[in-house]
Amino acid sequence: MMSKICLYCGINFSPYMNRSSQKYCKNCSKKAKKIYKHNWYEKDKERVLNKRKRYFQEHKKEELERTKKWRLENSEKTRIQRVKDSKIERKKYPKKIRARMIANKKIIISEKKMCEICKNNKAEHRHHKDYQKPLEVRFVCIPCHSKLHKINRGNIHGNV
Repeated sequence: MMSKICLYCGINFSPYMNRSSQKYCKNCSKKAKKIYKHNWYEKDKERVLNKRKRYFQEHKKEELERTKKWRLENSEKTRIQRVKDSKIERKKYPKKIRARMIANKKIIISEKKMCEICKNNKAEHRHHKDYQKPLEVRFVCIPCHSKLHKINRGNIHGNV
């Protein structure tokens, strides 16, 4: 049986199925593959993300159905993940959570309240521009609220 020296860690190993081209032992081979995939993704990240977006837009209905079906079939996994995410969010953004809690208790959105941005839809959300001022909110509809956060995506903590 042929024996080779791993180029990464330097130990002797027997190539899988006597492959003469194998350069790494089993452990280092896994590490090398992982590093290669990561480097490839980082190099072509924009292209990959654009391809995913394009695919989603072209197959939006099927993708949403597939996601909905998966969530229904895996409701326990979904619930557990939501709990984990909320715990992480509470630790990561305590000012945001505090502002939300105060606003939810003290500011009621009336049935007749319209969105302050588009003035077409019913206001269903409160939007904080500054989490330091929890009672200063804008009443917005769901689509306008999403747009506000997309515009200010990088600024999670402060003025959104």
